[in-house]
Amino acid sequence: MKIFPSEKLMLKTSLSRAKVLERLHRRTISPDGLSADFENSLFEGHVSQDSFLIRSSVTENKMFLPEIQGKLNESPNGTEITVMMKHTDSISKFMMLWMAGVTLGIIVIVMAGFFAGGSKTAILIPSIILGTGIGFINAGFNSESKKAKEKLTRILDAEIKW
Repeated sequence: MKIFPSEKLMLKTSLSRAKVLERLHRRTISPDGLSADFENSLFEGHVSQDSFLIRSSVTENKMFLPEIQGKLNESPNGTEITVMMKHTDSISKFMMLWMAGVTLGIIVIVMAGFFAGGSKTAILIPSIILGTGIGFINAGFNSESKKAKEKLTRILDAEIKW
C-alpha cells in the first residue's frame, strides 16, 4: 500500500493517432466547460497533438479522481498511449499536511508517554487515524483509476499492454 498511489500503464490501439485525438477531443470538455457534446463528455482537461492531461468528468465533487496524463506515440499498427495516473497536486498537498498533523500527534503522545508518565496505549488512536487515512486514499484512488482505465480503453478501442 502506497501513501500516495499512482499507476503507469501502456494502452495499445489499432486507431491512428488522429483518430485517437479526435475521440479524446469529442469526449473531453475543457475546464471552462466548453465542449461540442457536454452531455456525453467523460473527461475534462486538455488534449494536444501528442499528449493529454485529463480527469474523469463528474457532476459531484469526488476527491479521489486521478489526474490522467498521457503521451501518444504512433506505431506501425496503430497508436501506443503511455498513461500516468496520480492524485492531483492539491489532494497530495492536503494529504501531506493532514498526515504531518497526525504524525505530530503521534510524536507528542509518545513523548508524553515516556517523559510525563502518560498512557503508552494512547498512541493507538492517532496511529489508527493515520492508517485509516492511508487506506481511504488507496481505496478511493484504486476505485477511480479502475473506472478511468475502463473509460479510456472503451472510447479508444484499446487494450492494456502493461
